[in-house]
Amino acid sequence: MHPLLRLLLISIAFTLGSAMTASVSAAPAAYFDSSGRDDVLSGGVKMITVQTPKGAFRVWTKRVGNNPAIKVLLHRTADLPKITVPTLSIGARYDTMEPAQMEKIAKSVKKGRYLYSPKGSHLAIYDDQQTYMAGLTRFILDVDAGRF
Repeated sequence: MHPLLRLLLISIAFTLGSAMTASVSAAPAAYFDSSGRDDVLSGGVKMITVQTPKGAFRVWTKRVGNNPAIKVLLHRTADLPKITVPTLSIGARYDTMEPAQMEKIAKSVKKGRYLYSPKGSHLAIYDDQQTYMAGLTRFILDVDAGRF
């Protein structure tokens, strides 16, 4: 197995393991109390309407704990050209993020590449594994060989 691919797989496993242990750490019970919430079955994920100067937009949000005073919508498009490392942006047909927007991101960074997953959703690594892994592997090998 290629060393960079092995490193990627180890990173994914470590991230998943860390996320699982972080959720078990001690915290005030009230912070994680989901009583009376309409997003309990979705794990805190729901779509909300956000008002902007350009109009109303429906966006997906993920609640972590109970802090109803904070609502954040990050818009960092202006910073994309500052990213100089090779960057793979993946768009999927059934994702909530428009594939055209993901392609725009890839074109905005200095060394961006776009991968389209025709059978994928937000979890294209699972539902379009062949396209996802082939594209990711090709990207890693190209970066490692200096072709990108």
